Amino acid sequence: MKNHSDYYVIPELEAKRRPAQPSFLSNLSSQVGWMTIFSLLIFTVGFFTINAEAYSDIMMTWASRDSAMAQEEALNEAVAEKVPEQRTLVVRSTPETQKTEIPNLNLEVIPPDDRLIIPKIGKNIPIVTTDPSKLIGADWKTLEQAFQEDLKNGVIHYPGTADPGEMGNVFITGHSSYYLWDSGRYKDVFARLNQLETGDEIVIYHDQQKYRYVVSEKREVRNEDVTVLEQGDEKILTLMTCSPVGTNFRRLVVVAKQI
Repeated sequence: MKNHSDYYVIPELEAKRRPAQPSFLSNLSSQVGWMTIFSLLIFTVGFFTINAEAYSDIMMTWASRDSAMAQEEALNEAVAEKVPEQRTLVVRSTPETQKTEIPNLNLEVIPPDDRLIIPKIGKNIPIVTTDPSKLIGADWKTLEQAFQEDLKNGVIHYPGTADPGEMGNVFITGHSSYYLWDSGRYKDVFARLNQLETGDEIVIYHDQQKYRYVVSEKREVRNEDVTVLEQGDEKILTLMTCSPVGTNFRRLVVVAKQI
């Protein structure tokens, strides 16, 4: 025999008995949330994989500071001004005696090519000058291709800017990071450029001459800011790279004055 309550069910009580069913919107929101988390995870893994060399250089520097300091000291010593000792040399008449009395010459070895040396971050980089014939009448796409090809071999001395030792702005640009599969050896040479501070020294070898600079300014600018190329009545050096490492959002600019 059926209970009386089986025939007369109060709707409000019946609703309370049934488990709440998730709405379409809540299901959609949950799915979107999981898809967002998954997409961010894939992006993060992909980003650090592509820029593995640059971030590895940064992390290894922090992990082995003693080694980085030793490298900096070695480069500082290599580019230090060497003042030969001035003294009167008395040479005996016999050749055999002369060999023992003549001291070794303390001469600085000048690299045969143009070089940018930054002891603070342990970098000794070839400076590449883009072939002028590639630039005459070239559109922006052609220029970009020429620059990317040259960046495989070092950092670029930007065409039309001052040469070291001249009045004006020596403008040099290089990669902070580039595609992992790119064949270039210098695709992350400026990954640690942001570690430079006011007072740090930079050395350029150009046409068998040495030029010394001291960092005076560090800042970030917009991608389209071309004022960094402006010349002037000072002898300065400007280094530029993309920032943050592995992105193309802004440009990191380091300015140094010749001393």
